[in-house]
Amino acid sequence: MNVAHPYEFSQTEETIDQTKPKDIDVVWTSTTVSAGLNFQSPIIKGEFYADIRLEDAIWQLEGHTVTLHLEKSVPGLWPYMIKLGKDIDPCSMCYIAKLLQEKLDLTAVDQAFKLFKEAADKGLEEAQMTVAMIYGGFHPIYPKTYRDDSLAFHYFQEAAVQHDSVLGSFHTGRAYHTGVGVNMSLAEAEKFYNKAVELGSHPHALHNLGVMYRQGLPEKNFKPDAHKAFKCWLKAAELGSPEAHHALGQVYFRGDNVEPDLYKAKQYFEKAAEIDPTNFQIPKQLLLAIEQLQVQQNTTDDTDDSEDGDEVEIMQSDNSSSGTILMGVAVGVLAVSVVAAFAFRYL
Repeated sequence: MNVAHPYEFSQTEETIDQTKPKDIDVVWTSTTVSAGLNFQSPIIKGEFYADIRLEDAIWQLEGHTVTLHLEKSVPGLWPYMIKLGKDIDPCSMCYIAKLLQEKLDLTAVDQAFKLFKEAADKGLEEAQMTVAMIYGGFHPIYPKTYRDDSLAFHYFQEAAVQHDSVLGSFHTGRAYHTGVGVNMSLAEAEKFYNKAVELGSHPHALHNLGVMYRQGLPEKNFKPDAHKAFKCWLKAAELGSPEAHHALGQVYFRGDNVEPDLYKAKQYFEKAAEIDPTNFQIPKQLLLAIEQLQVQQNTTDDTDDSEDGDEVEIMQSDNSSSGTILMGVAVGVLAVSVVAAFAFRYL
């Protein structure tokens, strides 16, 4: 006999990935707190700005977020929650720095930067990358007065070498490639670009490798290699790089180590424009060249259909030859300009 239960339930054999209260370690006194996951470095640790009422302090777990609820012993606004001391761990520094920079106040932002830098100097990868982005002028919150290319290179390289950071490896390669923040070395650029590719299939590293191989630098004993460039751009295009699609369009347009193919070039240019319409469009020279090619093909078809080839048709054939020359000129003009027109990726 089935008995109706006054409740409903469901079950699964799958393991649910969820943080549990037993995973949380929170230790506090009326003046200090340490909070994080068991058997790991605390996420936040230090001395409160002022005393709290310990008997009213509680913490709450919601999903993967732990919220600390504090009652101040003396009412009033605190300028910060945790005092900054020499013993504060890098993770806590980074956490506090994020809170400070959210205020978008110049004083708070500068305090945040100092915390990020101290955490970076203690070897925290997240802080190293943040400081590098600030010094490199890539961080939207920090003004250009923080710009220092050599220090940006230093912290990108630290993240790349110490932590195998994909983005750190890419930016280190970019610095060596351009000579910004460090003496140019295409051999080192190649090494770090390849590291970014090996660690994370980084499309921008692949694209920039292609640019480097295509252009070369003979005075640095780095010869151009169109074949290597083509292979890099193919892989980068597969990963969705609009710059690589545009570069492949240029390759097929001018026949750079491949058979010229205006229609294949158009496909690559169209894909680049589809991915990033702000920065990429189909070159007008290509559209003109395709139009002229179609005129030539139509003229050729008309000539083949004629049995006698009267005077008018001979004149059309002559015009088609002229059209072919014009198309060649159009391609030639582009070939002169595109060698230096390959888009270079910074981020």
